[in-house]
Amino acid sequence: MDTQNDISIPEQPEEDIRMNFNMLNDLRIAGQWGMLLAVIGFISSGILLLFALFFFLFPSLAHTETTMFFSGFFLGGLYLTMAIIYFFPSLYLYRFASSAKKAFIQRETADVAFSINNLKTLFRFMGIFTILSIVLIFLLIFITVFFRVMAI
Repeated sequence: MDTQNDISIPEQPEEDIRMNFNMLNDLRIAGQWGMLLAVIGFISSGILLLFALFFFLFPSLAHTETTMFFSGFFLGGLYLTMAIIYFFPSLYLYRFASSAKKAFIQRETADVAFSINNLKTLFRFMGIFTILSIVLIFLLIFITVFFRVMAI
């Protein structure tokens, strides 16, 4: 085995990463945009929740000529599910944004760490949700094609 091609990272003593003003300012600006998107996300979740309540309270109003297949309770459940799913990325984004602002003002390492941890959690959630969405889309396409072929 050739040991020259092996990449080894020498052990480093644990050190704090130092952030200069420009890095903290970039984190602050990202936090400001994140706060805007988080507030819009919370408002959107609230609107979806209102739609869910509307369909739960008035299920008979959901029946039109084009939506006879779906019941009001089904649509209410769908909107409620979307509201819950959309709430969590907004929450993680809000936590990131508020702790980024706090980190800029107070210059605390714990605030920077909390901010980055919430950003990591947001990306993890969105990645898992994206993978599940793609799998669900392909599964629904497969089921649709299968039933169309069986109907012929």
